[in-house]
Amino acid sequence: MRPSARAACAAAAVALTSCTTSTGPVYQEYFISLLSIQEYYDVRQGVYVETMIFGVQNDFGAFISGAYMYYSTGLGRLELASSFSDIYGTATVVWTLLPSERFANPRPSVNVCANNLGGLSCYRVYSFFLR
Repeated sequence: MRPSARAACAAAAVALTSCTTSTGPVYQEYFISLLSIQEYYDVRQGVYVETMIFGVQNDFGAFISGAYMYYSTGLGRLELASSFSDIYGTATVVWTLLPSERFANPRPSVNVCANNLGGLSCYRVYSFFLR
């Protein structure tokens, strides 16, 4: 093997091993931003429907596909409790609230976290409030 090829292989081996430990991949949490929220009032059912689109990014600002996403709220009903970010690094959740919940005090919020390994515990949890 040529010296330049050997150096490239060694660099690739170092890059691969720095992402894992002897027990497997290193746990990583991601940054979450609210990219879009669309609200409408469903007259037939008498509820507010909030469609929220979140962006999932790593420490360098790159959008992450396949991240484990977890959602929770104290008011209303979420369509999903968990999902994965799509190939664009985004995830969508639908949140349904009664009018009394929508205008509650304190303001209703959705809590979101994302990581690479799954599991329901996150250290970095983001809360998004309705106006």
